Amino acid sequence: MLIVGYQAQGTLGRRLIAGHEYVKIHGERYRLRCKVRSMSGLSAHADYGELLRALTPLAENCKGVFVVHGEEDPAMIFADRLRDAGFDSVEVPVRKQKFDL
Repeated sequence: MLIVGYQAQGTLGRRLIAGHEYVKIHGERYRLRCKVRSMSGLSAHADYGELLRALTPLAENCKGVFVVHGEEDPAMIFADRLRDAGFDSVEVPVRKQKFDL
């Protein structure tokens, strides 16, 4: 199995790359019976610089931004960059956190 791109902690992809003997998929436990290789240098989405360039023109009229993708530390850094770009309300929610919109 070839896994392409970064795999965040707690994901199935990360467990496969780590070499776990068993993994759960949709609640079912499966024994891994193949070799797993990864190519971490490829990504299917924009990096934070590209995202920031795309979003910055919206800062003046944006009421709020929720950063909900990625691991906590990079998400916090991206939130700070959004604030620096002029976004007034930027949140990095924790699991099950609720907001009134």
